[in-house]
Amino acid sequence: MDTVTDHISDFFTSHLTGPLLAWNDIDRGLNRSSYFHGFSVGGNIADTKDAPENSMAALELALKSSKYVLFDVQLASDGAAVVIKDATTGRTTEKNMTVAQSSSVDLAKLNLKTGEGTVPLFKDMMDKCREKEAKVVLQVQENSQALLAEISDYVRKNFVKEAKSRKMMVVALDADSKPAQNWLHDVAKIPYFTRNLKNMDGAKHTEAAKEE
Repeated sequence: MDTVTDHISDFFTSHLTGPLLAWNDIDRGLNRSSYFHGFSVGGNIADTKDAPENSMAALELALKSSKYVLFDVQLASDGAAVVIKDATTGRTTEKNMTVAQSSSVDLAKLNLKTGEGTVPLFKDMMDKCREKEAKVVLQVQENSQALLAEISDYVRKNFVKEAKSRKMMVVALDADSKPAQNWLHDVAKIPYFTRNLKNMDGAKHTEAAKEE
């Protein structure tokens, strides 16, 4: 598994610094430095040469040496989230399909080009991460309310009652949209960061959520 030092360095430079960052620091002991400590030797399963990108095989490989993983999430036509970066499947699988126009059932049947496995469901990937107590960075590829709701539903059902839930997930997304702003307020109990925020409304939503 390739180390992701350069990727995470760029990740911090591009998204985790400056006045446009809205960071949800719910736990007093949690900040972006402690959350990402050690991530440079972890698994960017969205970009690896040792297993198909965004695959269960890449996740398993990453978790052998790290408790930190990063992968991409998109929404299929049936409302289920799947783990894939591109809007179409042609680059990474045996068949070219448009993710947003295909069901998760059909997408999950597609064999990956560069190795064994199929397109993973978000739920299955997160179940494995929870099992291994891995910290996760989700790279959200769109800001649709449906996708954000799918992620937050999983959080509510699986993380809320777990002691370490608020230290297990970070979500990267372009937050300059009303759906994203509403979602940040809705799931303020998990750590997240936003990027491309033109104002600090997201941070204000977070503070309001803390007071409720």
